[in-house]
Amino acid sequence: MHRSLRQRLVAYLKAESVRQHSASILLPVTKTHLAHIIGVQRTSISRELAKMQKEGLLMCEKKKITLDRSMFNRY
Repeated sequence: MHRSLRQRLVAYLKAESVRQHSASILLPVTKTHLAHIIGVQRTSISRELAKMQKEGLLMCEKKKITLDRSMFNRY
């Protein structure tokens, strides 16, 4: 089964949130490395994070990403 970029990104962010015990996470890798992990281009990661922020699912501040709790129920 093929998972979308958003599904893969959400899975990564949720796993980091659990690992860091917080809805506000510090990305332990660069966006370039994250893109490599997920299997997409870095620009795709940046674009998807911007879309998710516009939708109110998260807030990005450099390497800090704060997840909205509704994201855990939606995905």
